[in-house]
Amino acid sequence: MELRRKLHKWYALIACLRQQKNKQCHGRVTRPVVDATRTMTLWHLMTGICWATPLSGALAAAKLSKAGLGGYILAVAVGLALGLVFAWIIWTTGKVVAARIRKYPVPAYEQYALAIYFAAAVWILLGLLVGNWASSAAIRLVF
Repeated sequence: MELRRKLHKWYALIACLRQQKNKQCHGRVTRPVVDATRTMTLWHLMTGICWATPLSGALAAAKLSKAGLGGYILAVAVGLALGLVFAWIIWTTGKVVAARIRKYPVPAYEQYALAIYFAAAVWILLGLLVGNWASSAAIRLVF
């Protein structure tokens, strides 16, 4: 009986959450159903892609140069270093821009969000090119 009462209480709270977000419901202050800090977002995905693209560009340069195992190891080291730097920059920029554009009304917020996603896509492509170029230059210098 106790379990049934607790389940009923939880179902009532969930129904209340669906109806009114961020308002009082049955004497409790409710929160939004989706918490963006605990879910995977498009920005997380783009950050991961931004980390991986310099590495893939570096590996492509190693394959084209036919430098052998040493060339691949050097390319992986260069690609990982550049990937971490590019991913850290995109993550930090996203946090700063998101904090600043929250105060704008919804239409302006959506336009700024679209612009930052476009800039992130350009940044990802730049990471690919820089990873390829830096790895190619390092392989030519070492081997």
